[in-house]
Amino acid sequence: GGGINISAAGFNQKVGSNGVLGASFVGLDYGEWERTTVDNPDGGIGTINPSAVTIGISYAQKFTESIYGGVNIKLFSQASDNLSVNALCFDAGVQYITGKDKQLKFGITLKNVGPSVSYSGNGKGVNLTVPQGGYVQAYDERSATFELPTNLSLGGSYDFIFDSQVLTFAAAFQSNSFEKDQYIVGAQYMVKEIVGVRVGYTIQDNRVYEQRTSVFTGLSAGATLAVPLGDSGTKFGLDYSYRATNPFNGVHSIGIQFML
Repeated sequence: GGGINISAAGFNQKVGSNGVLGASFVGLDYGEWERTTVDNPDGGIGTINPSAVTIGISYAQKFTESIYGGVNIKLFSQASDNLSVNALCFDAGVQYITGKDKQLKFGITLKNVGPSVSYSGNGKGVNLTVPQGGYVQAYDERSATFELPTNLSLGGSYDFIFDSQVLTFAAAFQSNSFEKDQYIVGAQYMVKEIVGVRVGYTIQDNRVYEQRTSVFTGLSAGATLAVPLGDSGTKFGLDYSYRATNPFNGVHSIGIQFML
């Protein structure tokens, strides 16, 4: 809704009898921004196009019939004209599944764990007059280090199974290092693992500041269509989701997947 585009792709392959190896790519295009400087705070000197890329390698393992775990190592790179930053971090998670039909699930994830990083590049250079020297000299300013936006999530879900139909209710709590904590609830209705619709709502913790500090207003919804291709079990899937925002005009996401 704000001229920002996200492109993502992923692939996974079963390894052995209980493991899965995966790879992912996420590209973020922030759109064109007005270029400003100290001497030109109002712009009028062109535009810049910031971007970011995340590449991940992941592995998941089935330890028992009820316990699953996985780790994802990510390389993050962000660039804006003459400044850039690179970071290496990881995600990890554990899931516990129980019940006669494995309908009850609990999970915990920790994301974006890594060392502090800082920006580098020619954009840190500045020309200043040397005190009592009467001439200008180039200096390289130091960039302050900053922490990655780590978050911890706890969640659970329960499936109500009716023959070929499944109704799922889910809830989660997410603790963010640089944002307010979030409480998330959602539901999904799936028919024959082919057609599904879902809806969710996110509530932010506003106990400290009685005002909304996120562009997302809470409501989200989506749908899935997974079409079988022959008798081999291969499926072609199409996903759509929407997240309401204020300001902007909402976030629309479209996904395509092949299940081999």
